[in-house]
Amino acid sequence: MARITTPFDSFVADVSTWLDSAWFVWIALAAAVVVVVVAVSITKARARARARIPQYRRSAS
Repeated sequence: MARITTPFDSFVADVSTWLDSAWFVWIALAAAVVVVVVAVSITKARARARARIPQYRRSAS
């Protein structure tokens, strides 16, 4: 028995075909993840380095 296709089925098929061919989307997504990871690690490293230097510590007022 043949399955009845709906407009949503054809939409999902079109979107999956586009995602398979849109390799630049995956490259852009990976680049964004790398940028976020690098930014977070640099921020944490700077905060750790700043905590070690006494003149950067906030004075208790």
